[in-house]
Amino acid sequence: MGMREAFCPGSANFTNMSESSNFCIGDILHKAILEVDERGAVAAAATSVEVINLSLCESEEPDEEFRVDHPFFISIIWNNTVPVFLGHVVAPTE
Repeated sequence: MGMREAFCPGSANFTNMSESSNFCIGDILHKAILEVDERGAVAAAATSVEVINLSLCESEEPDEEFRVDHPFFISIIWNNTVPVFLGHVVAPTE
């Protein structure tokens, strides 16, 4: 899926997400739950991404803040056509 570079300190390129180029992905954790009974089905999923700062010296610039305080939609699309994962967060502050 082309994600190998995102985990490599020398190759990670997140310029569309941040002005800083001093980080890469360290680890991704994902948990999905699907409960099915006679009343129906309930599904839930959560994903956590660990980001590693590659800078050895302290920056004089303040840390960037990524705020998730409103509903949002997330998708992982493979080959520009195949949805691998779709999600919608309705109330992230709860």
